[in-house]
Amino acid sequence: MATTKSKKPRNSSRAKYGTCIPKGDALLPGVDIKILQKMHADMSGRKNVGKEVLILKATIKWREGLGVSEIARQLELPRSTVRDWLIRLRDRGLDGIHDKSAPNHKPILAGVAFIIIGVWLSHSPQAYGFESALWQTSMLRKMILDRLGMDVKPRTIRNTLYRMGLSMRMPREIPNKSAGIEERQAFITKTKARIDSFEGWTYLLLRG
Repeated sequence: MATTKSKKPRNSSRAKYGTCIPKGDALLPGVDIKILQKMHADMSGRKNVGKEVLILKATIKWREGLGVSEIARQLELPRSTVRDWLIRLRDRGLDGIHDKSAPNHKPILAGVAFIIIGVWLSHSPQAYGFESALWQTSMLRKMILDRLGMDVKPRTIRNTLYRMGLSMRMPREIPNKSAGIEERQAFITKTKARIDSFEGWTYLLLRG
């Protein structure tokens, strides 16, 4: 007599996800659906509204009995996104509407190191033994390692330059042809002002 292997039930993952999120009013117990609808209406009338409105909309639809797949289809979102939102509300209550604020990480190159790098950039790389007359990320990384004892990633250096109002760019052999005379003069004036601003940094370093 032939035997057949039992097949696993289809959509087993849906059943698992369905049981981990409380159904209907069991999600956010004690919070009436009318309160959620009013919150959604108030947020929808504001400017620069984030995804909180969508999270509320998904919650309301879940409370109304719709499944994750149908909510995702109506909101044109990935099913996993809707599911994650509902789980957040299950675990954090109404606070789950908002993303957790990320901790304020102190920049790696800060304080005295930030000032010292600014002093370096106020001089030509040739003043520090490099052949090139233009600063490169690899040069700054070597300087930071040799003189400050910090092995940082190129991304950290670029972020530091951004905080200084600078950016690493490929040099052009000639000015941009699309730039007019006034635009070129404005660029020269602005660049000179940035360079002059580093003189004060040198003074602060000497005072310290």
